[in-house]
Amino acid sequence: PARLLDRYAGTDNLERAQVVAESAAAPAGGRRRAGEVAPGLSVSVLTLDRPDLIIPLIERLSGAAAAFAEHGLGFELLIGDTGSTDPAVLAAYADLAQPAAGGVGGIRVVRDLDYHFSRCNNAVLAAAAEHELFMLLNNDVILPGPEALLGMVRCFDDPTLGVIGLALDFPDGSVQHRRVEFIEGGNHHLMPYHAGAGETSIHAVGTEAPAIAVTGAALMIRAELWRSLGGLDEEYASECQDIDLCLAVRRLGRRVASYDAGPIVHLENATRPRGDVSASDRRLWLRRWQGFLESDLVWVPERLAAAR
Repeated sequence: PARLLDRYAGTDNLERAQVVAESAAAPAGGRRRAGEVAPGLSVSVLTLDRPDLIIPLIERLSGAAAAFAEHGLGFELLIGDTGSTDPAVLAAYADLAQPAAGGVGGIRVVRDLDYHFSRCNNAVLAAAAEHELFMLLNNDVILPGPEALLGMVRCFDDPTLGVIGLALDFPDGSVQHRRVEFIEGGNHHLMPYHAGAGETSIHAVGTEAPAIAVTGAALMIRAELWRSLGGLDEEYASECQDIDLCLAVRRLGRRVASYDAGPIVHLENATRPRGDVSASDRRLWLRRWQGFLESDLVWVPERLAAAR
């Protein structure tokens, strides 16, 4: 016991209290203290070969770090590779590892991942710099450049916003995603679907709209929320983890919204068979969220306004 008290020898009560307060405030592992995270965005993209998808994405976002820096923001694109062997993809990675002076910045590759959507994204973002915002981005979302991402980042000036998704179109110009809605009644009660999918796409560029949930194909979230929730739930094998995350954010009292950056194409299911669904994931999701969702739907502001 005497040894335990040696560190306090020659100090008064005020000095001892300051030591305790500083120890409590200092995060483990040398991480920044709360409020000292770097402003900016870390983006996670999972990929396996497909040079037709990942190489153009790298090229379109090669100037993102510079564009973000103009606004005093950091940026990094973290590519989670799940076993690529395509020579063109490997050559692109080699170029990133040895950028020329003034070349590509803010892009890193995390290699040797075994594909599992939740686990891989969690691992990739665990390696991220401590930016204030994280993003999940599919490799088949055709971003023209960093402008859409900057627009989404600006929405987080509102402290009530927890998650924002990107409005996405099919290649033919019809709606692919605006928000996730839920069937009410019948045999498929509370099953999620993309509201308005296939309809003619009409854009209101630079605006956001409320949503209950959004797709993980292009989803941005506050890093502190991501960490407090433990990232994506790894019990989901292949789907529903993005909706699970959005509902968890809503349960904490934060908003979910969709952002319209104009016509941005999502080649839905470019790396997954169309119509491929997981009944076990959907059962798991429904067991966890049925009660909350039925209650939450009642209190969606737009529905309350329509009922008045």
